Amino acid sequence: VVSVVALRGFYTPQVGDRVIGVIEDLEGNGWKVDINAPYPAFLPASEIFGRRFDPLRHNLFEKLPLGSVVYAKVRAFDRTQNTLLTLKGPGMGRIEEGILAYITPQKIPRLIGKSGSMIALVKQFTNTKLIVGENGRVVVVSRDKASEERVLAAIKKIDEEAHISGLTERVIEVLRGEA
Repeated sequence: VVSVVALRGFYTPQVGDRVIGVIEDLEGNGWKVDINAPYPAFLPASEIFGRRFDPLRHNLFEKLPLGSVVYAKVRAFDRTQNTLLTLKGPGMGRIEEGILAYITPQKIPRLIGKSGSMIALVKQFTNTKLIVGENGRVVVVSRDKASEERVLAAIKKIDEEAHISGLTERVIEVLRGEA
């Protein structure tokens, strides 16, 4: 039996996934959100304004202008309609700071590591916070430009070399600034 593991590909949403999206358009009752999938997702205005959303009183653009970055959860998905997002849950909402980085969605498990080991290494060596979306987007929050650059280089290395053994040691070298 031969099995194939894709090294590259686009993100396919699944209910429960945590994703990082970019607001790309406004609609009458919500936002279209780019989640790095073939089709945009939809974030209903009720997620921000509650059940009392009134398009005549509430300004969508004021709350989430175009280009805003959000951390959301996939609430519903099927291949015949847009992915529906929710902001309900711990840590969900608008992301106010950080650098948006990209990694192939299939490499996200390697970025996280077994039981969060790779993320822990990044935090240990750089004192940086990472917000990881299962859609291949990562927000890097750092107070230090040098640490930020090392984290971005480590993410790139993971993306390019996730399939090669000895990755952890090479990532540590990057995080230490040795590579």
